[in-house]
Formats: sequence, C-alpha cells, structure tokens
Amino acid sequence: MNLYKKSGVDVEKAESLLEKVKEKFPGIGGYAGTFEVNGVRLAATCDGVGTKLKLLTSPSGHICAGIDLVAMSINDLIASGARPLFFLDYFASSTLDGEVYGNVLEGIRRGMDESGSVLIGGETAELPGLFGTSGYDLAGFAVGLSVNEYSPSRVSRGDILAGWPSDGVHSNGFSLIRKIFSDEELRDISGELLRPTRIYSTLIPGKDDNLTSG
Repeated sequence: MNLYKKSGVDVEKAESLLEKVKEKFPGIGGYAGTFEVNGVRLAATCDGVGTKLKLLTSPSGHICAGIDLVAMSINDLIASGARPLFFLDYFASSTLDGEVYGNVLEGIRRGMDESGSVLIGGETAELPGLFGTSGYDLAGFAVGLSVNEYSPSRVSRGDILAGWPSDGVHSNGFSLIRKIFSDEELRDISGELLRPTRIYSTLIPGKDDNLTSG
C-alpha cells in the first residue's frame, strides 16, 4: 500500500471510477471540458481547496482559502489552453460565520484581480451538523475562452517547452502532507505550507502572443 493510500486517498480507485464516468459521458475533458457555441469554443472546470482547509483556521488563512479556490480552477483552465472569463463559488458551512465568510470572499476578490476574471455568482449554504461548528467547504467553477488546445497528442519532436516554477506547495496533496508531518511539525513549517496557490494566468501567453501551442 503506497503512502498516499495510507493517508486516505485511493488514487487508483478514483482513476478507475473516472474511466467508468468517461464511458457514460465521452465529452468530459481533461483539466477542463470544452463546448462550442456559435463558433466560440468555451472551456469550463471546477475544483476545491481540499483538506488544506483544515490548516487554514486564522483570518489570513481564510483569505488564503479564497485565493486557493480561484487558483485551482483558473490554473486548470490555463493548463487546457483557455483564457479565464468568469467564476462562480460555492461556500457551505454548518453555521454561517460572517467574519469567516467575509475573509474567504476577500480571498476570492484577490484571486479575481490576479486572474483577470470576474465573479458573477455562486451559492452560500448553511448545512447544520455536516461540518462541525467551525468547518466549511468550498468549490469553484470557472469558464474561459479556449484560445489554444493543449494536449499530449500535439507534442512532437522539436517543440519548445517553457515552464514556470511553483512558488511552493499548492492546494494539492494535503491529505498526504498531514499524514507525513506531526501537528508540531506542521506548525513549524506553516509559513511555507499555507502560502496561497500561485495563479498563472498572467504568465501564460495567449493565441496572439509570440509563443503559442502547436
């Protein structure tokens, strides 16, 4: 049994289930799905912050959660070759805490500014008894204009690969991180672990820039 599975995340099982979903819904994409309307190809995706939320318990942490929420969906759009257009959020808690919610929204606002997209709506739900007294969950939904089509099938010998370094641990793999480190160790390295996920939309060239896919 690998360490990731020991942390409670069964990647192989999830991938197997996803393959079954794709059999029923063959139009499902990779990082983002695409849909064409009147000659305009749109890309859409959704994601969350995951168990990193368990570590984001301070006001600045809730702002980080809002930024991460935007980053996880926007970065998936970018990875699919799309330019972000707009975003929607879903916030669910057992009891709505106005201060916590306000800080999460502030993080979303900062993420919107950084990504160049806009928040056009969302849903706020109170679900008594589901998350405990102070817990909450987040989901984000992003839509963009598909200007490039990035896929492994388009890669060929002689292509130039450009990359940008990560600025730290993104909002991925925190079930494993929480398994590896003790609570004390997590506190010691919290400055690195709780850094907001970088949003890459301003770094990736678009269709009319000098560097394009294909």
